[in-house]
Amino acid sequence: MEAEHVASYLRELEVTRSLSANTLRAYRQDLSDLLRHFDDVDAPWGAPAVQEYIRTLRSERGLSPATQRRRLCSARLYCRWLVRQGHVETDPFLQIDLQIRPPKALPRALSDGELSSLVSHLTSAAADVGMRTEAHRFGSRTTLVASVFCLATGVRVGELTSMRVTSLDLRRGAARIMGKGSRERTVYFASSWILKAVRDYLRQRQASRPRHAFLWL
Repeated sequence: MEAEHVASYLRELEVTRSLSANTLRAYRQDLSDLLRHFDDVDAPWGAPAVQEYIRTLRSERGLSPATQRRRLCSARLYCRWLVRQGHVETDPFLQIDLQIRPPKALPRALSDGELSSLVSHLTSAAADVGMRTEAHRFGSRTTLVASVFCLATGVRVGELTSMRVTSLDLRRGAARIMGKGSRERTVYFASSWILKAVRDYLRQRQASRPRHAFLWL
């Protein structure tokens, strides 16, 4: 395997799948690790060498199960690409009975008490009249409204921070969200309280005369 093949593969992913910079960086790290393995063991391309790579990932590296899965998935997709491009004749993963299972445990959700405590703290901070400047008070208000919007709609933090004013449709109580892979979806405000909070925030935002179109200042 050659480094220039990896570079070509990543360029194709960037163009055809519109992957984020963070996702591309993860692919690059995973495939660099694969290349280093083949350089270290000086083994010919094939199933035995890949099986040795899998063994080292699982028994010698001390990597978490999630990292092992990600690296193996990256390697398997890259090998398929090598075959399609004619760089290699066979995909070694086809000769390996590889089970890449998702994690059994789901991320822990905040309890009702934790959510209530978080919103209460943010609300108190936004209402603190002792703050030094109006900018500080507006910043706390932004944190409150953005956090509640995130909790109520389930958007990712990266999606939240990339929202623009034009993403909002207040008449419908909705917002357009640009997700991973440049896929757009619509989320709806969970209550009239959130809709009112966003309207109030927009009025305060306009008064600050922002110089850019991003929603959260």
